[in-house]
Amino acid sequence: MLSLLGQWPYQSIKTKYIGLIILFLLAGTQIIAKICATIASFKEINVVLNDMSPLIADSVATIQLINTAMKTEKMRELLNRVQIDYTLFTTDGEMKIILEYAEDGRKFTIIYIGFFLVSMLIFTIPPLKAIIISSINGTIERPFIHHVEYFVDSRRYYYPIILHSCVTIFICVYIIVTVDTMFVILVQHACALFKALGYRLSHITENGDDTMMIDLNPSKLNDKSYRNISECVRRHRDAIEFAKLLESYYSTSLFLQAGFNMIELSITVFQATTNVNETKELFQQVSVCYSTLTHILFQCVNGQRVIDHSDQMQEHLYRHEMFKQNEKEIIIDFHGLQNKYEMVSYIITNKKSDLSHAN
Repeated sequence: MLSLLGQWPYQSIKTKYIGLIILFLLAGTQIIAKICATIASFKEINVVLNDMSPLIADSVATIQLINTAMKTEKMRELLNRVQIDYTLFTTDGEMKIILEYAEDGRKFTIIYIGFFLVSMLIFTIPPLKAIIISSINGTIERPFIHHVEYFVDSRRYYYPIILHSCVTIFICVYIIVTVDTMFVILVQHACALFKALGYRLSHITENGDDTMMIDLNPSKLNDKSYRNISECVRRHRDAIEFAKLLESYYSTSLFLQAGFNMIELSITVFQATTNVNETKELFQQVSVCYSTLTHILFQCVNGQRVIDHSDQMQEHLYRHEMFKQNEKEIIIDFHGLQNKYEMVSYIITNKKSDLSHAN
């Protein structure tokens, strides 16, 4: 989907800039027309408030597009990491987890696209319906989708303006849906990394009966338990690095989007309370409220899911039966699990497990 915007990280620089120019000519010009209309009607507070919602929605799409264009290298690194990670999962249990999370991401993408398409139709159907009715009845009512100012005769160029508005809405919705679904796919992969690591931790013993075989003088080359634990440490480090890279790619964009969404929600709720007797306007404003709330919920839930999956690692460690072995002491030093920790020592003695962190 990013390739249609010219922002797929594996496309050439030339294709990227051609895509940006086309998007500006198609959508950017009408955004400018909306701003001009708002400025021209600055003294009419109701008109300005009505103009703010589409402008804020356009701003959210613009923020996402700019973030995607400026951080192409990070997106390429994220996608490369995803491809590499798929080659590292060797057990059926791990592959099942990865595929389940990928399938959940695909299903969510379909639902999310459908939701925003319905929201788009809510704004495009009324003027199209009015055009059909006016053609049948011979009336002159010609409503516009948005308040725009092209400094031309709007009645004469009514159909080109309506077409331009529909194209702009489609482009903005397409940008939002594309960037958000890519975000979901990457979040699902980050969660799958932690979930697969939890699965590996729960199957860390080499003989399948929750008993770790210990050799007092093991050879690292032949010590399967040592290799399994070392692999878990490496995968935990990689999962954290992937989550941090994901955060660095989206953090600024999500922060700005959240701010604009809160402003739009406040304005739309105010308009809805003042237009309770006007059914059509109220319906559109309620639809905008639900769309905005869904977008805010979408951003919060996905970020929280990564945090929750990361926190579950400690639970997997404490619940494992190998920590209940009698008269055994295992001390394993894990370096570089997180930047703020230099060492994590797992000590199991007399049915107790103590986790100590040294800065």
